Amino acid sequence: LVSPSLTATEKNQGLAPRVIEDFAARSLLNRLATPQDVAKAVAFLSSDQSAFITGMDLPVAGGMVMS
Repeated sequence: LVSPSLTATEKNQGLAPRVIEDFAARSLLNRLATPQDVAKAVAFLSSDQSAFITGMDLPVAGGMVMS
């Protein structure tokens, strides 16, 4: 299971700039996730490198803490 935070996509371009800035500010990386960030997490979990990982939720959130 991959759980991305708000991701920079065309669909989210219509959000108010304040919303985007707020989400980015809550990330330790100070940015939104990119589709490539999410794809790399999925690729890792689909690879042999994650063969011994089971039943986990992988947050792709740049260190964002949801409260």
